[in-house]
Amino acid sequence: MNKNSIIDLIDKIVIPFDNMLFNDTRLKDIFESEEKRANHNTALAKLAILIANGKVDEIKAALKEAAIAHNEYNFDKEILRDYLSLFFALMKGWIGEYYPQKSEQFLKDVKEYEKVFMDAYKPFIEDLESDDGFLMFDSESVDESINKMHYNETEKTDAKTFMSEGIFDTDLIHDIRDLNNDLIHYNTTHTGLTQEYIEAITRLFESYAKVFDLSYELVNPAQSDLLLILHGWGSNKEIMMQPFAKTLPEYKHLYLDLPGFGNSSNDMTLTTEDYAHIVREFLYSMDIRVSIAMGHSFGGKVSTLLKPPCLALLSSSGILVPKPLSVRLKIKLFKLFKSPGLLWVRNLFVSDDVRGMSQEMYETFKNV
Repeated sequence: MNKNSIIDLIDKIVIPFDNMLFNDTRLKDIFESEEKRANHNTALAKLAILIANGKVDEIKAALKEAAIAHNEYNFDKEILRDYLSLFFALMKGWIGEYYPQKSEQFLKDVKEYEKVFMDAYKPFIEDLESDDGFLMFDSESVDESINKMHYNETEKTDAKTFMSEGIFDTDLIHDIRDLNNDLIHYNTTHTGLTQEYIEAITRLFESYAKVFDLSYELVNPAQSDLLLILHGWGSNKEIMMQPFAKTLPEYKHLYLDLPGFGNSSNDMTLTTEDYAHIVREFLYSMDIRVSIAMGHSFGGKVSTLLKPPCLALLSSSGILVPKPLSVRLKIKLFKLFKSPGLLWVRNLFVSDDVRGMSQEMYETFKNV
């Protein structure tokens, strides 16, 4: 092996394998410290290099040492079997790609390594229902793990293409969302999950399952740098276009009606985070990268969550400042008048922003 092949082996096998191992929640107690992870990383790198060089006796010695450590840590043998199968399957593929002339010998050597496993984990082996041996090169779990480890970034697709290919299973997402609705009524002391958390997950699934019909306008479409302009609560894109559409000609302008305003529909209860998520997905589906995000009032709050390179806030909401006495008094009175007999008094205090709203948008208003 030369220096480049060793580096390739570490990059393609050792590091991805250990990352998967260390992120497995079932093994968090075993790899809880940096020292244990570093030691495992070194031992695995050494083993991979020995296998690539065909050092059978040294490999068997290293595997025996590893088996002692596995038994000391009470490593679950089913999990251990899956990971060892994965590791040797990866090595089989790597040798086949870089040293095809060694592939046949590698498969013969693996039989010797299996004898080490069969002896080291004898009680576990005796309980196996099959006679397939310890390593499972062709199991579904190994194939799934390899696919996870070697996911190609260039194979990612944008949301628009994803939807057009018909891959998006809205029925499945709705089923998962309904499951979350059931969980809300489950005794949370048994699951360790708070109702607030489960409701947040439910909203997230609802936003995934929902396809929003968003209305937008582009100004100066030939320009490359894009200025996203979001309106405030109760407003719309046309109102924002009046003062800005004829300014800043060096930028492409994108004016967007947020869900529930202007010509963009909405029939569900949302949070500010949901609005940001929807706008983010819209931009991604359009393959749009924002240079500047400008938002007025509620639009400024949403723009802030988008974390654009440059942010312009116009009387933005979401900025915490001490409330004046008059506002604090109004809030207290508003809560006092929520009883049925005093609703007519409560309506005197209702903001103009919510008059005439649907129930979903009124609940959304309270959320944001």
